[in-house]
Amino acid sequence: MVSRSLSLFLLIPLFSFTSILGSSEGLEYKPLPRVHIINALPPKSEPANIECKSRNTNVGERDLNVGDDFTWNAKESSLYYCRAFWGRFFSSWHAVQPKRDSGKAAVFWLVKEHGFFLSWDNSTWVKKSVWQTE
Repeated sequence: MVSRSLSLFLLIPLFSFTSILGSSEGLEYKPLPRVHIINALPPKSEPANIECKSRNTNVGERDLNVGDDFTWNAKESSLYYCRAFWGRFFSSWHAVQPKRDSGKAAVFWLVKEHGFFLSWDNSTWVKKSVWQTE
């Protein structure tokens, strides 16, 4: 039988090692963004079909009517990509890029007839992708 002092002696290094591994000192937590994909196509347009996923997470597929907002939270620090179909048009884009979107609370995408526009404040937009056709 192992004495109490020997047991304690063996456990102290284990607790110290665990504390070192569990320490978050020097690590900065960066929240994952909430993603908004907003259909801003012309009035009375047919819905745009949007599907988004990452390597490990399937966010899902939605038919977005004009004015609809497909909203979801990124669950991993990974590249999320989306694809869209609208009538005879199609496109794909990176909805979340960890390097680009790190630390942002939200990522907004505006789907328009001339392309896909990115914003982090829902007011300043930059065109990032365009519709394609066969």
